[in-house]
This record gives sequence, structure tokens and C-alpha cells, in this order.
Amino acid sequence: MDADSKPIDVAIAIIVRDGLVLICQRLPGAKLGGFWEFPGGKCESGETAADCARREVREEVELDVMPETELPVIEHEYVYGRVRLHPFLCRGEEGQPKAIACQQCLWVAPEDLSQYQFPPANQELVAWLTENLRGYQGELDNQESKIIALNSLRIRKVAQLHRGTTRVASYFLIVAGACGVIAVDLMERATKLVVRNGASITPIIYGAAALALIVLGFRMWRRFRQLSIEARRRNLPNPETTPDFSTLSDGSQVVRNLEKLS
Repeated sequence: MDADSKPIDVAIAIIVRDGLVLICQRLPGAKLGGFWEFPGGKCESGETAADCARREVREEVELDVMPETELPVIEHEYVYGRVRLHPFLCRGEEGQPKAIACQQCLWVAPEDLSQYQFPPANQELVAWLTENLRGYQGELDNQESKIIALNSLRIRKVAQLHRGTTRVASYFLIVAGACGVIAVDLMERATKLVVRNGASITPIIYGAAALALIVLGFRMWRRFRQLSIEARRRNLPNPETTPDFSTLSDGSQVVRNLEKLS
């Protein structure tokens, strides 16, 4: 997949009523069918994320909602492409949701969200809601600190990706080294056979195998270099400390959202 491909913008409506959050279960035939999610969907051309959230809620559960608080954008990479989530805390009007474009709808307490299987892109958002939406009825209290709490979860997630990328890169380096060692050994064997017995099929086989290992080793080395560059790009401050978003190498989106909310 092309890492520079344009992400898919998706609006998410986090509807809170009487301290409960509305979640919906995806249809069996959809991507990640059976997973739970917050109502929402892809933004259409020229449509704002807030308008998309309202439209998707009407289409999926026949509720009219008003987005009140925009949370920072979350980006996640799936096998089939990147998504950019735009979550909104929304105030829902009276009425009960109807499962029109989903299997079922449930009102659940924020602390119970972790009991439901959400798509990977929603994990940090679910963790933040579980921690911060207890007793939420309207506007966020101390909104800026809560936004930073959500971004801190993102810092932890990216730091985990950094460690994982570095570990996988080391595996490619080990394979590349092993290919090189075996290729050299095969070439030495082929040379000795030629000197001892003259031209024969065995040295040719050894040489071909050595060449194949050299090509494979080179590809493993290139993959190691790519992952090493990606790991350096994800070089972040200690996730256990308060992050300085102005110095984040890949935190421009976080900075833009904080500026928008200030």
C-alpha cells in the first residue's frame, strides 16, 4: 500500500444521553463486520466533518444530533488504506435510535465500552471516553486538559509503534545477514568444486542458490532501511512525561487541533 495515499476522512458522533453513550454493531457483510462502533461514516466531497456526523447519524439510526465538542483527529493505517477519524461529542435530541444501517444499537455506560470489540482505529478514543466521560452531561469540564489527555494516549500509541517498528526492522537485518553468510559459504563451495573437479552441474546450482540468497538479502536490507527510517520518523518524547507538541516530529495535526480549540 502507498504510504502517501490520501487518507479516508470519517466523521464519528459520540452521542451522550443521561450519562450513556450510543454504540452500533456493524452489519455482517461490512468491513470488520460484527464490530461495534460509534455512529458515523465517510465525509462526502465538500462536506464538513460536523455536517457528515449529523447526516450519518440520521441515516444510520434516525436521530438528530448537534455536534458540540470536536476532539482531535485520529489517524490509523489499515491494510486497505489509511483513515482519518473526526470525533465529535454530540448532544442528541429526544427519541430512540433505530438500527437502520447496523445490526443493533445500545446505550452503554462509558466504563463498559471496553467490553465491546471496536475497530483498531477506535481503541485510543474508547480508552479516553472510558476514562473521561463518567458523569458527562454536556460541555467538557477543563476541556484543554482533557484534550491533552487524549493526545497523551496518542503519544503512547505512537511510541509503541516506534518500538514495534524497530523490533521488526531488526528481524529483517538478521535475515539479510544470514542470507549473506550462507551465500558466501555457497560461493566458496562452488569455487572449490570447480577447482577440484572442473565444470559440473553442482557448482552451477550452488552459484544460482548463492545469487538468489544475495538478491533476497538485498531486499531484506532495503526493508530494514525503510523500517529504520520510519522508526526514526516516529522518534517521540518519553510517553510517561507531559508531551511538548511543538517539538513532535509527526505531531502537526495535534498542534493544529489544539490551536483550533484554544
